[in-house]
Amino acid sequence: MEKILVGLSGGVDSAISTYLLQQKGYQVVGLFLRLIDDDDFSRAEILAKQLGIKLITRDVRTIFRQQIEKKFIEAYRRGLTPNPCVVCNPTIKFKYLLESADKLNINLIATGHYAQVKTVPQTDCENLSQSKREHINKKNILYRATDQTKDQSYFLYGLSQNVLQRLQLPLGNITKTEVKSLAQELQLQVSRSESQDVCFLKNTNLKQYLQTKLSAETLSPGDIVDLNNQKIGEHQGLALYTIGQRQGLNIGGKGPYYVVAKNNEKNLLIVSNNCDDLQRKKIPFTASNWLYEAPKKNKRYQIQVRYRTKPISAHIVEKDKGNWLAEAEEEIFSIAPGQSLVVYDGDIVVGGGVIQGNI
Repeated sequence: MEKILVGLSGGVDSAISTYLLQQKGYQVVGLFLRLIDDDDFSRAEILAKQLGIKLITRDVRTIFRQQIEKKFIEAYRRGLTPNPCVVCNPTIKFKYLLESADKLNINLIATGHYAQVKTVPQTDCENLSQSKREHINKKNILYRATDQTKDQSYFLYGLSQNVLQRLQLPLGNITKTEVKSLAQELQLQVSRSESQDVCFLKNTNLKQYLQTKLSAETLSPGDIVDLNNQKIGEHQGLALYTIGQRQGLNIGGKGPYYVVAKNNEKNLLIVSNNCDDLQRKKIPFTASNWLYEAPKKNKRYQIQVRYRTKPISAHIVEKDKGNWLAEAEEEIFSIAPGQSLVVYDGDIVVGGGVIQGNI
Protein backbone atom coordinates (compact mmCIF):
# COMPACT_ATOMS: atom_id res chain seq x y z
CA MET A 1 0.00 0.00 0.00
CA GLU A 2 1.57 3.27 -1.13
CA LYS A 3 1.91 6.04 1.44
CA ILE A 4 0.89 9.66 0.87
CA LEU A 5 1.38 12.69 3.12
CA VAL A 6 -1.67 14.97 3.36
CA GLY A 7 -1.72 18.50 4.70
CA LEU A 8 -4.46 18.17 7.34
CA SER A 9 -5.71 21.56 8.52
CA GLY A 10 -8.78 20.71 10.57
CA GLY A 11 -11.16 21.87 7.86
CA VAL A 12 -13.59 19.96 5.70
CA ASP A 13 -11.54 20.09 2.49
CA SER A 14 -8.40 18.39 3.81
CA ALA A 15 -10.50 15.89 5.76
CA ILE A 16 -12.44 14.77 2.69
CA SER A 17 -9.22 14.73 0.65
CA THR A 18 -7.86 12.26 3.21
CA TYR A 19 -10.97 10.10 3.01
CA LEU A 20 -10.96 10.02 -0.81
CA LEU A 21 -7.31 8.99 -0.86
CA GLN A 22 -8.06 6.21 1.61
CA GLN A 23 -10.81 5.01 -0.72
CA LYS A 24 -8.23 4.82 -3.50
CA GLY A 25 -6.10 2.52 -1.37
CA TYR A 26 -3.45 4.92 -0.11
CA GLN A 27 -1.99 4.69 3.39
CA VAL A 28 -2.46 8.28 4.49
CA VAL A 29 -0.30 10.16 6.96
CA GLY A 30 -1.42 13.63 8.06
CA LEU A 31 0.80 16.67 8.52
CA PHE A 32 -0.36 19.71 10.48
CA LEU A 33 1.77 22.79 9.85
CA ARG A 34 1.66 25.24 12.73
CA LEU A 35 1.67 28.65 11.03
CA ILE A 36 -0.04 30.84 13.62
CA ASP A 37 -0.68 30.63 17.37
CA ASP A 38 -4.47 30.50 17.11
CA ASP A 39 -4.76 27.49 14.80
CA ASP A 40 -7.03 24.43 14.47
CA PHE A 41 -4.55 21.84 15.72
CA SER A 42 -7.01 20.30 18.20
CA ARG A 43 -9.56 19.92 15.41
CA ALA A 44 -6.96 18.24 13.18
CA GLU A 45 -6.18 15.78 16.00
CA ILE A 46 -9.85 14.87 16.27
CA LEU A 47 -10.14 14.35 12.52
CA ALA A 48 -7.00 12.23 12.39
CA LYS A 49 -8.52 9.90 15.00
CA GLN A 50 -11.84 9.76 13.17
CA LEU A 51 -10.11 8.96 9.90
CA GLY A 52 -7.73 6.50 11.52
CA ILE A 53 -4.49 8.12 10.38
CA LYS A 54 -1.25 9.09 12.04
CA LEU A 55 -0.84 12.85 12.50
CA ILE A 56 2.51 14.58 12.72
CA THR A 57 3.11 18.26 13.33
CA ARG A 58 5.73 20.74 12.26
CA ASP A 59 6.05 24.11 13.94
CA VAL A 60 7.00 26.76 11.36
CA ARG A 61 5.49 29.76 13.16
CA THR A 62 8.77 31.65 13.44
CA ILE A 63 9.59 31.12 9.76
CA PHE A 64 6.04 32.05 8.78
CA ARG A 65 6.23 35.33 10.70
CA GLN A 66 9.55 36.21 9.07
CA GLN A 67 8.85 35.17 5.49
CA ILE A 68 5.13 35.84 5.15
CA GLU A 69 3.73 38.10 7.85
CA LYS A 70 6.63 40.59 8.00
CA LYS A 71 6.78 40.83 4.21
CA PHE A 72 3.02 41.38 4.15
CA ILE A 73 3.37 44.31 6.55
CA GLU A 74 6.33 45.72 4.62
CA ALA A 75 4.37 45.56 1.35
CA TYR A 76 1.55 47.63 2.84
CA ARG A 77 4.09 50.08 4.22
CA ARG A 78 5.33 50.56 0.65
CA GLY A 79 1.79 51.19 -0.61
CA LEU A 80 1.21 47.77 -2.20
CA THR A 81 -1.66 45.30 -1.86
CA PRO A 82 0.06 41.94 -1.28
CA ASN A 83 -1.32 38.43 -1.59
CA PRO A 84 0.35 36.38 1.19
CA CYS A 85 -1.27 33.04 0.25
CA VAL A 86 0.37 33.09 -3.18
CA VAL A 87 3.76 33.47 -1.48
CA CYS A 88 3.06 31.06 1.36
CA ASN A 89 2.11 28.11 -0.86
CA PRO A 90 5.51 27.57 -2.55
CA THR A 91 7.74 28.95 0.21
CA ILE A 92 6.06 27.49 3.31
CA LYS A 93 3.19 25.03 2.85
CA PHE A 94 4.40 22.93 -0.05
CA LYS A 95 8.06 23.34 0.84
CA TYR A 96 7.63 21.82 4.27
CA LEU A 97 5.09 19.29 3.06
CA LEU A 98 7.74 17.96 0.65
CA GLU A 99 10.52 18.14 3.23
CA SER A 100 8.44 16.21 5.73
CA ALA A 101 7.52 13.62 3.11
CA ASP A 102 11.18 13.11 2.27
CA LYS A 103 12.07 12.58 5.93
CA LEU A 104 9.34 9.93 6.13
CA ASN A 105 10.40 8.32 2.82
CA ILE A 106 6.99 9.16 1.34
CA ASN A 107 6.91 10.01 -2.36
CA LEU A 108 3.46 11.57 -2.75
CA ILE A 109 1.84 14.60 -1.10
CA ALA A 110 -1.71 15.96 -1.19
CA THR A 111 -3.75 18.98 -0.08
CA GLY A 112 -7.39 20.03 -0.06
CA HIS A 113 -7.01 22.72 -2.74
CA TYR A 114 -9.62 22.95 -5.47
CA ALA A 115 -7.48 22.50 -8.57
CA GLN A 116 -6.31 19.59 -10.70
CA VAL A 117 -2.94 18.08 -11.53
CA LYS A 118 -3.18 15.89 -14.59
CA THR A 119 -0.56 13.46 -15.78
CA VAL A 120 -0.42 13.29 -19.56
CA PRO A 121 1.81 10.56 -21.01
CA GLN A 122 3.92 11.86 -23.87
CA THR A 123 2.28 9.36 -26.21
CA ASP A 124 -1.12 10.90 -25.45
CA CYS A 125 -0.10 14.47 -26.21
CA GLU A 126 -1.17 14.07 -29.83
CA ASN A 127 -4.75 13.69 -28.62
CA LEU A 128 -4.72 17.23 -27.24
CA SER A 129 -5.31 20.41 -29.20
CA GLN A 130 -2.29 22.27 -30.58
CA SER A 131 -2.80 25.12 -28.09
CA LYS A 132 -2.65 22.64 -25.21
CA ARG A 133 0.37 20.75 -26.62
CA GLU A 134 2.35 23.98 -26.73
CA HIS A 135 2.50 23.98 -22.93
CA ILE A 136 3.32 20.32 -22.37
CA ASN A 137 7.00 19.55 -22.12
CA LYS A 138 6.51 17.69 -18.85
CA LYS A 139 3.88 15.23 -17.75
CA ASN A 140 2.30 17.19 -14.93
CA ILE A 141 -0.05 20.04 -15.73
CA LEU A 142 -1.98 22.30 -13.33
CA TYR A 143 -5.61 22.87 -14.31
CA ARG A 144 -8.55 24.75 -12.90
CA ALA A 145 -10.93 22.80 -10.68
CA THR A 146 -14.17 21.37 -12.00
CA ASP A 147 -16.06 23.52 -9.47
CA GLN A 148 -15.33 26.94 -11.00
CA THR A 149 -16.90 28.72 -8.02
CA LYS A 150 -14.25 27.24 -5.70
CA ASP A 151 -11.30 26.99 -8.09
CA GLN A 152 -8.06 27.82 -6.22
CA SER A 153 -5.57 27.43 -9.05
CA TYR A 154 -4.98 31.20 -8.88
CA PHE A 155 -3.13 30.66 -5.57
CA LEU A 156 -0.98 27.82 -6.91
CA TYR A 157 0.73 29.41 -9.92
CA GLY A 158 3.98 29.72 -7.93
CA LEU A 159 4.47 25.95 -7.58
CA SER A 160 7.33 24.17 -9.31
CA GLN A 161 7.38 21.04 -11.44
CA ASN A 162 9.11 19.30 -8.54
CA VAL A 163 5.95 19.83 -6.49
CA LEU A 164 3.49 19.02 -9.29
CA GLN A 165 5.20 15.71 -10.04
CA ARG A 166 4.43 14.51 -6.53
CA LEU A 167 1.12 16.28 -5.85
CA GLN A 168 -2.37 14.81 -5.62
CA LEU A 169 -5.41 17.12 -5.44
CA PRO A 170 -8.40 14.86 -4.65
CA LEU A 171 -10.99 17.69 -4.73
CA GLY A 172 -10.14 18.86 -8.22
CA ASN A 173 -13.03 17.15 -9.94
CA ILE A 174 -15.80 17.40 -7.33
CA THR A 175 -17.86 20.29 -5.99
CA LYS A 176 -17.86 21.96 -2.61
CA THR A 177 -21.47 20.87 -2.14
CA GLU A 178 -20.42 17.24 -2.60
CA VAL A 179 -17.56 17.69 -0.16
CA LYS A 180 -19.85 19.10 2.56
CA SER A 181 -22.44 16.40 1.94
CA LEU A 182 -19.83 13.65 2.26
CA ALA A 183 -18.49 15.16 5.49
CA GLN A 184 -22.01 15.12 6.98
CA GLU A 185 -22.52 11.54 5.85
CA LEU A 186 -19.26 10.50 7.52
CA GLN A 187 -20.09 12.62 10.61
CA LEU A 188 -16.67 14.21 10.54
CA GLN A 189 -16.05 16.82 13.23
CA VAL A 190 -14.62 19.44 10.93
CA SER A 191 -14.18 23.12 11.70
CA ARG A 192 -17.45 24.95 11.10
CA SER A 193 -15.77 28.10 9.84
CA GLU A 194 -14.43 28.36 6.30
CA SER A 195 -10.70 28.96 6.01
CA GLN A 196 -9.92 32.56 5.15
CA ASP A 197 -7.39 33.80 2.65
CA VAL A 198 -5.19 35.56 5.23
CA CYS A 199 -4.94 33.19 8.18
CA PHE A 200 -3.12 35.60 10.51
CA LEU A 201 -6.00 38.09 10.28
CA LYS A 202 -8.12 35.69 12.31
CA ASN A 203 -10.40 37.54 14.78
CA THR A 204 -9.43 40.96 13.39
CA ASN A 205 -9.75 43.02 10.23
CA LEU A 206 -7.01 44.34 7.99
CA LYS A 207 -7.23 47.95 9.18
CA GLN A 208 -7.00 47.01 12.86
CA TYR A 209 -4.13 44.64 12.14
CA LEU A 210 -2.09 47.25 10.23
CA GLN A 211 -2.72 49.89 12.88
CA THR A 212 -1.07 47.62 15.46
CA LYS A 213 1.84 46.58 13.23
CA LEU A 214 2.86 49.78 11.42
CA SER A 215 4.68 52.73 12.95
CA ALA A 216 3.03 56.07 13.64
CA GLU A 217 5.28 57.59 10.98
CA THR A 218 4.03 55.16 8.35
CA LEU A 219 0.43 55.85 9.35
CA SER A 220 0.81 59.61 9.44
CA PRO A 221 -2.32 61.44 8.20
CA GLY A 222 -2.21 63.34 4.94
CA ASP A 223 -4.28 64.95 2.24
CA ILE A 224 -6.77 63.29 -0.06
CA VAL A 225 -6.63 65.02 -3.45
CA ASP A 226 -8.46 64.65 -6.73
CA LEU A 227 -6.81 64.28 -10.13
CA ASN A 228 -6.50 68.07 -10.31
CA ASN A 229 -4.46 68.03 -7.07
CA GLN A 230 -7.27 69.75 -5.17
CA LYS A 231 -7.59 68.75 -1.52
CA ILE A 232 -10.98 67.21 -0.74
CA GLY A 233 -10.28 65.35 2.50
CA GLU A 234 -7.75 63.74 4.80
CA HIS A 235 -6.57 60.14 5.06
CA GLN A 236 -5.43 58.19 8.15
CA GLY A 237 -2.26 56.72 6.61
CA LEU A 238 -1.67 55.53 3.05
CA ALA A 239 -1.08 51.94 4.09
CA LEU A 240 -4.72 51.64 5.19
CA TYR A 241 -6.05 52.16 1.66
CA THR A 242 -5.90 50.15 -1.55
CA ILE A 243 -6.47 50.89 -5.21
CA GLY A 244 -10.16 50.78 -6.10
CA GLN A 245 -11.35 51.34 -2.52
CA ARG A 246 -14.49 53.43 -2.16
CA GLN A 247 -15.63 52.68 1.38
CA GLY A 248 -14.25 54.49 4.41
CA LEU A 249 -12.89 57.54 2.56
CA ASN A 250 -15.24 59.95 4.37
CA ILE A 251 -15.44 62.35 1.45
CA GLY A 252 -18.58 64.34 0.80
CA GLY A 253 -19.59 66.04 -2.41
CA LYS A 254 -20.01 64.48 -5.81
CA GLY A 255 -19.15 60.89 -4.96
CA PRO A 256 -18.69 58.06 -4.74
CA TYR A 257 -14.92 58.49 -4.85
CA TYR A 258 -12.43 55.73 -5.62
CA VAL A 259 -8.76 55.46 -4.70
CA VAL A 260 -6.85 55.60 -7.99
CA ALA A 261 -3.25 56.09 -6.81
CA LYS A 262 -0.94 56.79 -3.87
CA ASN A 263 1.93 59.25 -3.71
CA ASN A 264 4.16 57.92 -0.92
CA GLU A 265 6.72 60.68 -1.31
CA LYS A 266 4.18 63.44 -0.69
CA ASN A 267 1.86 61.30 1.47
CA LEU A 268 -1.10 61.92 -0.85
CA LEU A 269 -4.09 59.69 -1.45
CA ILE A 270 -5.37 60.35 -4.98
CA VAL A 271 -9.04 59.74 -5.72
CA SER A 272 -11.53 60.18 -8.52
CA ASN A 273 -15.31 60.13 -8.75
CA ASN A 274 -15.07 58.65 -12.26
CA CYS A 275 -14.65 54.87 -12.15
CA ASP A 276 -13.28 54.98 -15.71
CA ASP A 277 -10.08 56.35 -14.20
CA LEU A 278 -9.51 52.89 -12.72
CA GLN A 279 -9.75 51.06 -16.04
CA ARG A 280 -6.54 49.62 -17.49
CA LYS A 281 -5.58 47.47 -20.46
CA LYS A 282 -1.82 47.32 -19.97
CA ILE A 283 -0.56 45.67 -16.80
CA PRO A 284 3.16 45.27 -16.02
CA PHE A 285 4.19 42.40 -13.77
CA THR A 286 7.37 40.72 -12.56
CA ALA A 287 8.64 37.99 -10.20
CA SER A 288 7.17 35.60 -12.73
CA ASN A 289 6.91 31.83 -12.46
CA TRP A 290 6.07 29.74 -15.52
CA LEU A 291 4.99 26.18 -14.81
CA TYR A 292 5.82 24.79 -18.25
CA GLU A 293 7.23 27.48 -20.49
CA ALA A 294 7.05 31.25 -20.86
CA PRO A 295 4.12 32.67 -22.85
CA LYS A 296 4.52 32.79 -26.61
CA LYS A 297 4.48 36.05 -28.50
CA ASN A 298 1.29 36.79 -30.45
CA LYS A 299 -0.62 34.00 -28.66
CA ARG A 300 -3.86 34.79 -26.88
CA TYR A 301 -4.11 33.83 -23.20
CA GLN A 302 -6.52 34.64 -20.38
CA ILE A 303 -5.51 36.56 -17.27
CA GLN A 304 -6.90 37.07 -13.78
CA VAL A 305 -5.74 39.98 -11.65
CA ARG A 306 -7.64 38.90 -8.53
CA TYR A 307 -9.10 35.68 -7.19
CA ARG A 308 -12.56 34.90 -8.58
CA THR A 309 -12.53 37.65 -11.18
CA LYS A 310 -13.58 37.04 -14.76
CA PRO A 311 -10.72 35.83 -16.99
CA ILE A 312 -9.85 38.42 -19.65
CA SER A 313 -8.18 37.64 -22.99
CA ALA A 314 -4.71 39.13 -23.28
CA HIS A 315 -1.35 38.91 -25.00
CA ILE A 316 1.71 38.52 -22.79
CA VAL A 317 4.93 40.27 -23.80
CA GLU A 318 8.36 40.13 -22.16
CA LYS A 319 9.64 43.71 -22.03
CA ASP A 320 13.06 42.74 -20.70
CA LYS A 321 14.41 39.87 -18.63
CA GLY A 322 11.99 39.13 -15.81
CA ASN A 323 9.63 42.02 -16.63
CA TRP A 324 6.41 41.27 -18.45
CA LEU A 325 3.42 43.19 -19.80
CA ALA A 326 -0.11 41.85 -20.14
CA GLU A 327 -2.02 43.64 -22.91
CA ALA A 328 -5.69 42.92 -22.25
CA GLU A 329 -8.31 43.00 -24.98
CA GLU A 330 -10.76 44.85 -22.75
CA GLU A 331 -10.54 47.24 -19.84
CA ILE A 332 -9.91 45.78 -16.39
CA PHE A 333 -11.15 47.62 -13.31
CA SER A 334 -9.02 48.43 -10.26
CA ILE A 335 -5.53 47.04 -10.83
CA ALA A 336 -3.73 46.94 -7.47
CA PRO A 337 0.09 46.79 -7.49
CA GLY A 338 1.28 43.92 -5.31
CA GLN A 339 -1.52 41.57 -6.31
CA SER A 340 -0.89 38.55 -8.54
CA LEU A 341 -1.62 38.34 -12.24
CA VAL A 342 -2.16 34.71 -13.26
CA VAL A 343 -2.01 33.56 -16.87
CA TYR A 344 -4.20 30.74 -18.22
CA ASP A 345 -4.46 28.87 -21.49
CA GLY A 346 -8.05 27.74 -21.23
CA ASP A 347 -8.09 25.69 -18.03
CA ILE A 348 -4.31 25.24 -17.94
CA VAL A 349 -2.36 27.39 -15.49
CA VAL A 350 0.59 28.81 -17.44
CA GLY A 351 2.03 30.84 -14.55
CA GLY A 352 2.00 34.44 -13.39
CA GLY A 353 3.69 37.19 -11.43
CA VAL A 354 3.25 40.27 -9.22
CA ILE A 355 1.62 43.41 -10.62
CA GLN A 356 3.89 46.46 -10.67
CA GLY A 357 2.99 50.04 -9.85
CA ASN A 358 3.99 51.84 -13.06
CA ILE A 359 0.65 51.46 -14.83
